[in-house]
Amino acid sequence: MTPRTTDPVRLELARQFRARLSVKRDYDSLHEQCPSHLQHFETSPEAATNAAHRHIHSIFPFTEVPHHWFRLYTEGSCWQAVEILEARGRKRSQDWLFDIVNVLDRAKIIAGAVGRLEDIEWLFARLTEADSPREPSSPQQAPNPTIVRTPEQKSSSTEVRGHRRVPTLDFDVPDRFPDHTLHAPNLRFPIPRRHNLSMTTFQEHLDIAKAKKADDVDLPTPLVLTGALEHWPALSERPWSDPHYLLSKTLGGRRLVPIETGKHYMAAGWGQGLISFGEFMEEYVLIELPDSDGEAAADESISSESSSGGKTGYLAQHDLFAQIPSLRADIAIPDYCHTDAPPAPPPPFVNRVDKVEEPQLNAWFGPANTVSPVHTDPYHNIFAQVVGSKYVRLYAPSERENLYPRRNGQDIVPMENNSNIDIGEIGKAKPMDQREFDKLEKRRRVFEEKYPRFKNAKYVETVLGPGECLYIPIGWWHYVRSLSPSFSVSFWWN
Repeated sequence: MTPRTTDPVRLELARQFRARLSVKRDYDSLHEQCPSHLQHFETSPEAATNAAHRHIHSIFPFTEVPHHWFRLYTEGSCWQAVEILEARGRKRSQDWLFDIVNVLDRAKIIAGAVGRLEDIEWLFARLTEADSPREPSSPQQAPNPTIVRTPEQKSSSTEVRGHRRVPTLDFDVPDRFPDHTLHAPNLRFPIPRRHNLSMTTFQEHLDIAKAKKADDVDLPTPLVLTGALEHWPALSERPWSDPHYLLSKTLGGRRLVPIETGKHYMAAGWGQGLISFGEFMEEYVLIELPDSDGEAAADESISSESSSGGKTGYLAQHDLFAQIPSLRADIAIPDYCHTDAPPAPPPPFVNRVDKVEEPQLNAWFGPANTVSPVHTDPYHNIFAQVVGSKYVRLYAPSERENLYPRRNGQDIVPMENNSNIDIGEIGKAKPMDQREFDKLEKRRRVFEEKYPRFKNAKYVETVLGPGECLYIPIGWWHYVRSLSPSFSVSFWWN
């Protein structure tokens, strides 16, 4: 089919990407399972993607989806990218670059880019280069070719009151995240902090479970580790605290990210969706809070009210670094993840252990008041704070019965590693009148009648700031709440 664009940048990218997709792969499951779609990739790639999408979302659980449907979804998405580069097919949006990102990021997030990960990363790298204007090194040397934007996309980059316009976005982006920080509870039982802890000393801390009290399921214990992340570029020369930098690593905010909306994943009204990184920043992260919002009680109660008066959006437990590898270069796996981890406590304290060959990375990014409810993970965890601050409360494995874990069969998806306790349910977010106070007291009485053992649950707690990390042993229950716009990285290992 004849391309409808005359843009030389787009046509050259289309030619090169088409050549990569045309290389036949003998091992490809598409040839055996989806032969009817092979001849239609160039003429109707969206039909192939839609067919795969229907099958992927009609099979439960997700792990049972046959490999070839992910492969078909990925291949159809790649050929859609060629179609967009050549300006063929249906009209999409005024920003063809966003349209390509939209189909290829969905291929990565939904289908894992099966069979085409290297090719998709190649195209993303070329698009990033093309979308980054460069100054000529001399008056005689012309600048490198850049993507031509429509008049609607062009705007001034002049700084206005600490805000600068990003050409691909419809709002002025500040040079830093909002300063508003919610009040943290007083730390009654602080987690010990260790500065520049050596690998040897950390290993000795882990070995205490085997060397001293092998029958104690609460060993080893959590530690706050400081001074271990100072070499990370994300904290200094390539700071994630700069919204403009994060937008530059996401193709001007075009990259899609999965977010959770609502109070938290255990609460009513919780949902999931895919939106552009720029939209996520605008609608959820770069929100200035009223000065009076978020005043927490100065006791052990914690609020989990929405930070913006509406729904909270959270990029939670997402392998952002596989999706956007250039961000991976800004951090490093902490050395502590390469120590000899002690075994997990026996059932019922830990009923599942997921083995990983290499530390598994996840990103956690969102505004103030994002919450991870009380739960436990089947790994040891080094939880690193990069931007903002978070309050973290931990309960030892022996406190399990006091936390009322969810029962097997209570949920469609197994969630026995989650507690029925909603700590924020009995929190106090701001000064209240007598009527509100009476309502809160009634909620507390109902809560205490329903969960009488919870008042006996012992915990430790901390507030993590930029450059600090927390060791969470396997089997320890934890509750996490952001006190400001926050970017964290978890390293699961065993």
